[in-house]
Amino acid sequence: MNNFTSIDLETMTNTSLQNWQKDFINGFKQGELVTYSAGRQTGKSTFTVAALKKILNDMESLDPNFEVLTTGTVDGTPWYTIACKKDVSIWIRENGTENSEWVDYIDEKWMYHRNKLDVSREMLAMIKLRWGG
Repeated sequence: MNNFTSIDLETMTNTSLQNWQKDFINGFKQGELVTYSAGRQTGKSTFTVAALKKILNDMESLDPNFEVLTTGTVDGTPWYTIACKKDVSIWIRENGTENSEWVDYIDEKWMYHRNKLDVSREMLAMIKLRWGG
């Protein structure tokens, strides 16, 4: 994994950094993506903001809406543990019947996961039809 920081400080050329600028640069955490853009919205800054928004939206759309993690049999019927995005989780809870089509996922430490669910074969088919996959 490449760790890099890209900074466009064109207004600060030939000068030393101010304290607030040093704090700003040193405030990034590993693995954090932070985008700041400032300008008069007359050209390059507006283009930069639009381009960054498109890139971030494209990156988000690459993530699948849901993923089947495991399969198991309950009373002779296949059930699936899925990890899903928040929108999918909300859709399942609003459109499915709890305890017959979906059940909250609770892990081996009895931790509750909001966007992980155990779903029936029928609900999985509905999820695939609605959300692709």
